[in-house]
Amino acid sequence: MDPDHRKILQSNFVKLSELISLNDVVPLLLEKHIFTEHMIEDILAENTDTDRKHKLMLDLPRRGPNAFQKFLDILLKTENYDAALILDPDIKIPNVVSSEYSSSFTSSFKHISITSGKTGIGICVDVYKKNAVETFKQ
Repeated sequence: MDPDHRKILQSNFVKLSELISLNDVVPLLLEKHIFTEHMIEDILAENTDTDRKHKLMLDLPRRGPNAFQKFLDILLKTENYDAALILDPDIKIPNVVSSEYSSSFTSSFKHISITSGKTGIGICVDVYKKNAVETFKQ
């Protein structure tokens, strides 16, 4: 990852952790190959939602040269606009969800279920429907 992008993530670590919604971003982090299922299991194994978000934000800078831009795109697609503006204050926030967003979901139906063996916390993802993400405890 570009050093300037790392610096943006580090200097806004707490605020980004507060703003992002794991239920929204996790399916796309998998779909965009930013994290593997095993990595998501490790993130979900953390005890609290805050700890999970912190782990995600700590691991993100180590996910390759395109991780920052992909993460920014995910924030926009999931309407996490406040977080997106932190990463790029000049970004244009759309007034409505674009047709590109809709078609990307309808063309990539996928169901993923991941449960951490350590804590029993898991996530079910139906990528076809934007709001079909459910965090659960077994």
